[in-house]
Amino acid sequence: MIDKYDRAVQLIDDNLPEAQKEIHDLAEFARNDLPSIEEDIKKAAKKVREIDKDDTVHELIKLLKNDLKKQADIIAHPIELKEESLFSVPNYGTASTPFYTSLAIWVGALLLSNLLTTDIKNPEIKQKYSLRETFVGKSFIFIIIGVIQSIIVSLGDMFILGAAIDNRLLFILLSVLVSIVFISIVYTLVSLFGNVGKALAIVIMVLQIAGGGGTFPIQVTPKFFQAIHPYLPFTYAVDALREAVGGVVPEILIYNLICLALFGVVIFTIGFIVKPILDPWKKKTIKRAEDSYLAVGTTSDKNNTCSSFKSLSGTTNEEKSA
Repeated sequence: MIDKYDRAVQLIDDNLPEAQKEIHDLAEFARNDLPSIEEDIKKAAKKVREIDKDDTVHELIKLLKNDLKKQADIIAHPIELKEESLFSVPNYGTASTPFYTSLAIWVGALLLSNLLTTDIKNPEIKQKYSLRETFVGKSFIFIIIGVIQSIIVSLGDMFILGAAIDNRLLFILLSVLVSIVFISIVYTLVSLFGNVGKALAIVIMVLQIAGGGGTFPIQVTPKFFQAIHPYLPFTYAVDALREAVGGVVPEILIYNLICLALFGVVIFTIGFIVKPILDPWKKKTIKRAEDSYLAVGTTSDKNNTCSSFKSLSGTTNEEKSA
């Protein structure tokens, strides 16, 4: 017991200075630093209570438990697109087919109006028919040739240019209808106004190239072309042919066919009504052009041509008798 006591005393004597120093430091800490630490602990406890009130800790733990890589993929690709092609067109050439087919048919109608006359030139039968009868009768020649032109154009699109048409028979039939309407418009203009009507047909064609919406959306064109877009026959001809190229939506096709047919019927009817009224004005305009010697095929040219033909074929009666 004495030995153990002596060792304890010795241990206390050896460590007492160091223990006193630690107690002194602890007292200093409690006196100087502890109040500020207590304040910080109170603030931290307040923050912890606020976080716990908002359930932030729970959300943070839940977030840490999630697959961060998977969430990163979701953030990088928030929407998954599923594409389904309803009216697929394989190439740009096929998509442009309605426009250049309509344009070719209109140009064909213009060329036809330059090759054929809208009046009866034979004086023996000219007096037998009224102006309205002539107007209707001559139109059949234009329409028949226009139908042939449209068939050639539509078949050429498919078998020469290789356009991938969804409904070939419908495409041919629509081309024929478009040709009949375009022929009616151009024929009426030329029949009523002569060369002025041809010029009007060319002006309308130029406006339709930009305002018909055949090459690019009409919404990206200037306001002027957007304004005239609904009043151009190209608008409905191109849209109707698109139905045959990409696939038919019956409501769209029927709407465009009705509008297209109205153009032809209304303009042809107006021409039929006003033909007797405008014909004197047209003849006066043609006479002025012939008198100016600026128009092709003037009266003097015709006389010279007839004289030359007679001289070449043997004109004199003596020569014929001989």
